[in-house]
Amino acid sequence: QPRPFEMDARIISAGEAGFGLPSGHAQMVVVFWGILAAWVGKRWFWGVAIAMIGLIGYSRVHLGVHFPSDVLAGWALGALMLWAYLRERERLEGWLAASSPSRLAALAAGLGLFVVLFDQLLVGDADHLNAGAGGFIAGAGGGIAFASAQVSFEGAGVLWRRAARFALGMVATLAALGGMQAVGVPDGPLANLGVAFWTALLGAWLCLGAPWLFTRIKLG
Repeated sequence: QPRPFEMDARIISAGEAGFGLPSGHAQMVVVFWGILAAWVGKRWFWGVAIAMIGLIGYSRVHLGVHFPSDVLAGWALGALMLWAYLRERERLEGWLAASSPSRLAALAAGLGLFVVLFDQLLVGDADHLNAGAGGFIAGAGGGIAFASAQVSFEGAGVLWRRAARFALGMVATLAALGGMQAVGVPDGPLANLGVAFWTALLGAWLCLGAPWLFTRIKLG
C-alpha cells in the first residue's frame, strides 16, 4: 500500500522507505512494550506501555507516513504475536533450552533467509530495512544460541564495569558500522543480500562477540 505523503503533495513529511501496510512501528511497539510490561508485572506499568503504544501509533499518522488503517493493522498483528508468545513462552523457552546451539543457529539462519527472500522475490519492496532485519535475525539468533552455551556472561556488576562495557561496545559497534559504510554493498539485485550479510555480522558481534570479549578481559 502507498503512504499518505505519496498520494497527496499537500502532506509535508520527511518520508519513509517501503510500503505502508502494516505499520512496522505500531506492530513492534505492541510486542516490545507488551513483553516488557508482562515482565515488570505492575498494573501502573501496563498503563505506561499502553500510553506508549498509543502515542507511537498516533505519531506515525501525524508524520504523514501511515494511514490510520496501517497503524490498526500493525497493532492487530503485534497483539497477535504478543498473545502467542505470552501463551506459549514456557513451552517455547523449554524447547529452546533443550535444543543444541547448532540447531538454533540453523533455525535463525533459516528465518533470516526467509525474510530476505520473501522481500526480494515476492514483495519487491527494494527496502534495505527488510533485508537488514533478515540478516540481523540470522546473526543475532545464531550469536545468542552459541553465547548461551559457551559464554558465561552476566550484565550485572559494579558501575565502572558497566561503563567500561558500554564505552568499549559502542566504540567497536560504531567502528563496525563505519567499516560497513566504507566497504559498501553491491549494486543491483544483490544489494539487499549485501545489506543482510553486514547486519548478520553486526548481530553476531552484539550477541556473541561482545559478551565473549567482555568475559575474556574480565569485564563480565
